[in-house]
Amino acid sequence: MAGEAKVLLVDDRAEARALIAGDLAEAGLAVVEARDGVEAWSRFRAESPDLVVSDLRMPRADGIELLRRIRGISSVPVILLTAYADVATAVEGIKGGAQEFFTFPDDLERMIARARELACVSASQPEEDRLAQLVAGRSAAMRRVRERIRALAGLSVPVLVRGEPGTGRDQVARAIHGLGGGDAPLVTVRAGAAAPAPRVPAGAAWFLDEIGRFSAAEQAHWFERLRTAEAEAPNAPRVLACASEDLAERASEGAFHPGLAEKLLRFAILLPPLRERLEDVAQLAPLLAARIGAAMGRPGVQLDRGALALLREQQWPGNVRELASVLERLVAFSARGAITRERVREVLGESPDSVDSLRLRREAQQREELLALLAACRGNLAEVARRLNLSRGAVIYRAQKHGLLPKPRPGKGPCSP
Repeated sequence: MAGEAKVLLVDDRAEARALIAGDLAEAGLAVVEARDGVEAWSRFRAESPDLVVSDLRMPRADGIELLRRIRGISSVPVILLTAYADVATAVEGIKGGAQEFFTFPDDLERMIARARELACVSASQPEEDRLAQLVAGRSAAMRRVRERIRALAGLSVPVLVRGEPGTGRDQVARAIHGLGGGDAPLVTVRAGAAAPAPRVPAGAAWFLDEIGRFSAAEQAHWFERLRTAEAEAPNAPRVLACASEDLAERASEGAFHPGLAEKLLRFAILLPPLRERLEDVAQLAPLLAARIGAAMGRPGVQLDRGALALLREQQWPGNVRELASVLERLVAFSARGAITRERVREVLGESPDSVDSLRLRREAQQREELLALLAACRGNLAEVARRLNLSRGAVIYRAQKHGLLPKPRPGKGPCSP
């Protein structure tokens, strides 16, 4: 029912809030008001609204910053209000996950009608479904991911998100930070960043991107920060990290700080690659297509059953990132709003894959070729090397890289003293 739907209205102008709130109330919607993005973020977490209607330009935190915070924890629909001069910024907001933008006051009547529609649909959707759209996937693996996000969000502990590039590790980190009540931003740090890192405001968190690539000095630096954070908890900035590699294995080989690995691995979330949960494509693809369509100015785009089936048949070495890249081209080339199996086949055939996707595809093909040769040669590495025109050492290295042979322990190699 419309009367059960709640709207968070955000605008620093009292007269604008009064006008919009009155029209929303006449449409049967309950209205909660906030004067800027900071107050709105607090009200959002306290009130759990079904829709957010926000002005773009506001003091302290603007509409784009508020949208980023909301998208860190929720898929609740967001409408942005803008003046004509801010249309480019509003388009940026659509790309960041807003459902609509309207100019105010010219589009007020259309905005109210759309707000009622979005709020009523959202109000009928359980909170679990909202998180499932944010960290999407109906597979058992992704349900476990969401369970761990909820369990760890409110704890003052470091969290490691393990997974291949493109699986959505940063989205999981933002969800943990947002659900944990963080008012300040999530600060991303990458390998090579100057240390010591700058101070962050209270409530912020660090996100250490691809921590397995950090230098030994950087690893030691963050190990000390984690020790300090444990002593100062819950007031110290939280540390979240992601990695592609198995940190326990790398630590056992002497290639990663053992103390840092131990602290991070206590609370870890494993994001499986998309090829291991292809059933999730049926939910992921329509969600991504809708967001991309809204950002491109082509709302209402639909994938037919044949298109979805063909997308599910792909292996997606670049994971969700590669799927989104393909869907961008599908949406752009499907002017009539319907994406067919034939269009998917056409785009996949000419797809200019990303560098990450091409690298992962080559590695997958290389592994399959090597696995088949090892089986055909019954494990005879010399014969495999002969067929590949490689040295025996190169074959051993390649097999170890792909996990087909165990890696040597430190100090056990032929050149060890």
